[in-house]
Amino acid sequence: MICAQAGDSNAYHQLLSEISESLRPLLAFKIFAADQRDDVLQEILMALHKKKHTYRSEEEFKPWLYAIVRYKMIDYFRSRGRMAERNIFAGDLKQFDEVVSNSPEEMSKGLGPDLKILAEEVVAQLAPKQRRLIQLLKFEGYSTKESAQLLGMSESNVKVSLHRVIKELRAKFRSDES
Repeated sequence: MICAQAGDSNAYHQLLSEISESLRPLLAFKIFAADQRDDVLQEILMALHKKKHTYRSEEEFKPWLYAIVRYKMIDYFRSRGRMAERNIFAGDLKQFDEVVSNSPEEMSKGLGPDLKILAEEVVAQLAPKQRRLIQLLKFEGYSTKESAQLLGMSESNVKVSLHRVIKELRAKFRSDES
């Protein structure tokens, strides 16, 4: 990518080819219609082209790329409607139940990129205080004590609230699955 940013067209062509090949299996797993997979891949490559100037060489490339992929996948599933999205992710919902109460690092390993998208969308539907609690403890990695201080709650109240929120999230995922 660094060479492509510097104007090396051969490096840019190779980058796009490698990205296409590496994304095809993911897209094939998530999008059943071949023409739609190709459309999403083209959208991803066009977004990469438009945003290539935002890539900073001191950062890793894959997280930057996966952010683009993530948003283009969200766009695709939103354009298809919520039911299509739920059907695509239904197989992953059991996995959510197993990892949702893990540490942020374990949760990050346990949730695939598509399930992370769905988890973030479900968390976004929570009440603001519940959403902030999950963000602090599960996505940002704060301890119970740190979260309690930031939220102005006691540690025991944070633990009880977290338990209730996780229970609500599990119920939400299960209702989305049916």
